[in-house]
Amino acid sequence: MQKDILKIFLLLSVLVFISKPAQAQAHRIITLKQCIDSALVNYPSLQAFKKIEESKAANTKSLKSQLYPELDFSSQSQFNTFRDYNFRTFDNRLQFVWDMGNWKSDLQKYGITEEKIVRFQSRENKLNLIYSVRAAYFNLLKNKRTLIIAKQSVLYLKHLFEVNEKLYRLGQIKSPDYFATKSELLNAQGIELNAESEVENSRIELSKLTGIKIKLRDSLEAPAGIKFTKSYSVDSLIAEAEKSNPALQILNEQIKLEKIRTELIKNSRMPKFYLGSGYVFNNDPTSDGNYGVISGGVLIPVFDWGRRSNEIQSVRLKTESIKFFRKTLLYEMKAKLELLVNKISTVKNLLVLKSNLIKQSEKSYEVALTNYKAGILTNTDVLLAQKALTEAKASEEKLIFTLNEIEAQIENLVGKPEVK
Repeated sequence: MQKDILKIFLLLSVLVFISKPAQAQAHRIITLKQCIDSALVNYPSLQAFKKIEESKAANTKSLKSQLYPELDFSSQSQFNTFRDYNFRTFDNRLQFVWDMGNWKSDLQKYGITEEKIVRFQSRENKLNLIYSVRAAYFNLLKNKRTLIIAKQSVLYLKHLFEVNEKLYRLGQIKSPDYFATKSELLNAQGIELNAESEVENSRIELSKLTGIKIKLRDSLEAPAGIKFTKSYSVDSLIAEAEKSNPALQILNEQIKLEKIRTELIKNSRMPKFYLGSGYVFNNDPTSDGNYGVISGGVLIPVFDWGRRSNEIQSVRLKTESIKFFRKTLLYEMKAKLELLVNKISTVKNLLVLKSNLIKQSEKSYEVALTNYKAGILTNTDVLLAQKALTEAKASEEKLIFTLNEIEAQIENLVGKPEVK
């Protein structure tokens, strides 16, 4: 019997120490920074945004070229009829056309603003990826801790069931107690299977995001602890978000873009000047034959059936809608930040309670172990105290992971992730 108890204690010790970051039997230790760095290299959407940025840069260059005159070629055939004869002329000309609307408009600024929008979209995509990796990382850590507790519960209930089974056969306990223990064991085994499934799902999710083939025996580096000196102010976070949040920056640039678009529409009413030369094939029998020409002139828009004014009205309404979207985003962001800051306060208070609970559980375990050696308590009582201590430690770790997740959400909303 003593040998069985010794084996159980050894196994429990393994389960306690397996929750620490450095595992001797682990295949490798993977850090959060490694996961994020790998995701930023391997995730496909980042490469897609890079190509879009290159496309917008090329478009800016093409807009700059519109400041130069266009070179056009025109060919015209004309049939002339008189009382005594008919003849044809063929007029071929090559001419430069200057669009004064392009000269007055800052087309390059339009292209640069589009580039900024794409860069902010790329940054937003990158920040969301970093947040997703952090969430998946801590989710896997939490699920692994849950699995450890589930395994220890099964171990404890198996031992309790074996003891109760012997007592039941000896007639020292009644059947309801025996079957209740069996039901608890079956339920715990179901929880263990579910925990294993959650760990596997978390592992697959993190592997997909990072491109790292994470194995179940791999160990994730857990946070060393929480520094309670860090505090958050919703107002200061909102002020920081207005400077750094890419979603807000995108809306700001879109407002600028619509303003430039309005100027482009207005300037499209500017005249176009042209200057060219050509050669006319003249079949008029009364003339001197073919001749060369030099021509110049101006084209002035007169009437466009209200097209430009309707376009300006459309752009104005779009600008107003973007401003309302921006207000809505700030409103929702503030509500989320208030909720997250409140959650941080709650979790920190819970961590203080968990720390006291761990101290109490350690004392209870020491007392149970002493009383067991003195023959006052049974080995089942010691296992129960050991289980309570491990659950308290794992619960504290899960709260630390939760606090890291909340901080990750805040940093993602603000637009400045801190990878520790």
